[in-house]
Amino acid sequence: MEELFRELYRPVLGFFGKRGCSQEECKDLAQETFLRAHRAFDSFRGDAKRSTWLFTIASNVWRNRLRDTDAIKRTGDEVPLPEDDHALPDPEGRPLDHAIRDERLRLLQSAIDELPPKMQRCVQLRVYQDMKYREIATVLGITIETAKSQLSLARPRLRSKLAKHYPDLEVDLKRLGD
Repeated sequence: MEELFRELYRPVLGFFGKRGCSQEECKDLAQETFLRAHRAFDSFRGDAKRSTWLFTIASNVWRNRLRDTDAIKRTGDEVPLPEDDHALPDPEGRPLDHAIRDERLRLLQSAIDELPPKMQRCVQLRVYQDMKYREIATVLGITIETAKSQLSLARPRLRSKLAKHYPDLEVDLKRLGD
């Protein structure tokens, strides 16, 4: 477990960072991911790579966080705004670059959220975790052909949603088909 932590802590932080979480929230979610992995480590069968198994846990932690956040919003309770690490001026003087990157990530996630659930999960694993078709199929319990098909169907949908906002779209969408 210690080796898994050393090897994948930073990639797990990046996984949550790509979803727009603050640094503090990334650390909290990564901690939750590794805690769950530690609890379940004895039951890991080795059917998939350890990284695939861990990122499946991270995906579940992320979905739980989204569900919990949505539930809090529905109650009408006041929800504090997350600390925005990019709200302060960038010491290198590039706040516009951060704002553009954050907006692109928001638009991409919004477009992915509109996809059907299975397609959405395939795209998330491919784009955010850079998984291969076989790994996606293993994580989701589907065939490799289904993973390829879902990604192929997602490409034109994402293109139509994002083309006007996202100039280097073709480069990023090609990753769905590699």
